[in-house]
Amino acid sequence: MCRRSPAAAWRGQDRRQSVEGVRAGSCRITIERLPEQEAPLIGVRLEIHAPASAQLQELAEEVRHRVLVAADTALGLALNGIDIRITDLLDVTDGPEGGGSR
Repeated sequence: MCRRSPAAAWRGQDRRQSVEGVRAGSCRITIERLPEQEAPLIGVRLEIHAPASAQLQELAEEVRHRVLVAADTALGLALNGIDIRITDLLDVTDGPEGGGSR
């Protein structure tokens, strides 16, 4: 039986869970262990670049939902929190390589 590493599973799930027009920036994962809890608290901070024409609050919620689903299904992790930060707005005419950020 062939098993994928957690990183490979996450990357595969990430491709299936992508949100149209959004580009991932940096991702920071924090783990905090509390003596009174068996499972650690896992938090994610994800910076994204979003289309300038998007409804940003709705877009952030969609990205947050998809990260939650991907973490659960690909890695079996229950996340304590997800902080989505929109760090750049993109023109809708930008191609995959961009260059038209505001």
